[in-house]
Amino acid sequence: MDRSSLLVRSFAVVAGLLAFPAAAQTPSPISACYNTTNGALRVVASAADCRTAERFVTWSAGGGTGPQGDVGPSGGGIDKSRVYQRIAFVDVVRDFATTAEADCDDANDVLLSGGFWLSHFGLKIVSSYALMRPLGPSGWQETATSEEGPGTAQAIAYCLSVD
Repeated sequence: MDRSSLLVRSFAVVAGLLAFPAAAQTPSPISACYNTTNGALRVVASAADCRTAERFVTWSAGGGTGPQGDVGPSGGGIDKSRVYQRIAFVDVVRDFATTAEADCDDANDVLLSGGFWLSHFGLKIVSSYALMRPLGPSGWQETATSEEGPGTAQAIAYCLSVD
């Protein structure tokens, strides 16, 4: 292969590689067969792939930029000084389910999230969930049991003070 032929081939490869990203950015239409009986939609390569009870449909994978939306209200966010944590510890004995419950301080306060902690891997969580009461404070409850001996479990509630 002579030098000029190598140069032409190299130029063609580089030009092809440079053109590839531009082609990849242009979305190609999506083709599908719509089942007129049950509403199922399946992506296909062409109309020839559609069955008797199906209709060939296509749509664009991309579109132009839409108009600017309305300005929304300014957010106040959560005042971190109003977020607090409550923890309840319980001793867990072997082969006996024990429940810990961590409650927010006030019935008006909001439970943000909760969780649990176990002192060792021999303890098993039976349940862990939010307590959302119509009357009284919200909180977090977890129930644990042990198959290997005593341990400690705790329920954790993260609350937001609402004055």
